[in-house]
Amino acid sequence: MRNRNACVDDLVNYFKKKDLLGGLTQAEQIQLRKNIGIIDYTGEGGQDSPIELTYAQFWDRYSSNSLVTGASYAITDFQSIYASNTYNTIG
Repeated sequence: MRNRNACVDDLVNYFKKKDLLGGLTQAEQIQLRKNIGIIDYTGEGGQDSPIELTYAQFWDRYSSNSLVTGASYAITDFQSIYASNTYNTIG
């Protein structure tokens, strides 16, 4: 049957993303990630808070392909044209 939907059994022979580094020690996984340019923002030495920048700065990084995969960004000059029913409750 050529045109059938995929089922779970079809995926048995595929790797899960988390299993790609299977069989390596934790230290080997960390070194491999560094070697191939994967920055771990959630682990040891990771990103504590989002990188704050303006929309223009964000757009410049986006345009020059210099956004970092896995990093969190907070646009500090965000504005909306829509009214919101939530209010800033600093205090």
